Amino acid sequence: MTRGPDYIVDYTSGILLFLNEDIISGFSEIEVQYSSVERDREDIFYSAQPNISIGEHINIAPGFSVVDEEKIAHVSAKMQAGSSNEKSIKFIPQAAISDQKAWAHNYSLIANYKILSINTEYCGFSDDFESFGANEKKYGKLQHGATASASIEPFSYVRLDGQFKREYQIDSLNEQKIAQYSQGKINYLNQGFINGYIFLGKDDLPDYEKKRIRVSAKYNFQILKSSIKLNSIVRNINVKYSENNKSRIIEYVINANFSLSFPLQGNIYFRNNNSYDNDLKQKNEQEIRGTLN
Repeated sequence: MTRGPDYIVDYTSGILLFLNEDIISGFSEIEVQYSSVERDREDIFYSAQPNISIGEHINIAPGFSVVDEEKIAHVSAKMQAGSSNEKSIKFIPQAAISDQKAWAHNYSLIANYKILSINTEYCGFSDDFESFGANEKKYGKLQHGATASASIEPFSYVRLDGQFKREYQIDSLNEQKIAQYSQGKINYLNQGFINGYIFLGKDDLPDYEKKRIRVSAKYNFQILKSSIKLNSIVRNINVKYSENNKSRIIEYVINANFSLSFPLQGNIYFRNNNSYDNDLKQKNEQEIRGTLN
């Protein structure tokens, strides 16, 4: 399972869950990276991994596994200090090595102190480690990668989120590919006033560069015992494949829900989408719909 600021991907059940209803539309581009491993035979898998507690804050789990004729020794641990919502730190190292001297390791550090929270992760694989697809990425096998994310609430109702991710992958021609993702988000969370966020993201990939801007605003209010909810979002996605090959999508959505003092509810929805190739407009699509109950 993989979790981001706006989504959860469950690879086991094949479910992609968006946490905010206004971050996508029918014109959104959604890219899900996944991999699978096909084996033409069945192998018996044996594993033993006891969990050892040392005091209240340290857990160590050494283990040994056998797959076919490959033997793997592995160990994971968790060290934690502090358990309150205002102050805690957790370190989780994991490592494995096979009898063929293939190895893999992963380290996670999670910390929060009052208004600041930090989450970092580093992982690495040797080329011949049997990862069962865990190191399969878009451009090849993952050699090593790191992710760092942080969140801070400097003022009431204001939260700043940021994430940086960098991966070194090796393709079938033994060429190294670097994939880098960075994003930032400013949230205003005062539910009694206009609230929303500004999102900026940039993906630097071997075959293209993508820049994303997303601005969202919401406002809920009551008038004459009637409830009205207004949502709006603007998206701007720029993709650059080369100097002579660029694309851009600009979209804005306005959505209003209302519930009157008498038994009547309704919704008004408007969406406008413009697509460009090398600054030439390719299409313009609009959608307007309304419902009454």
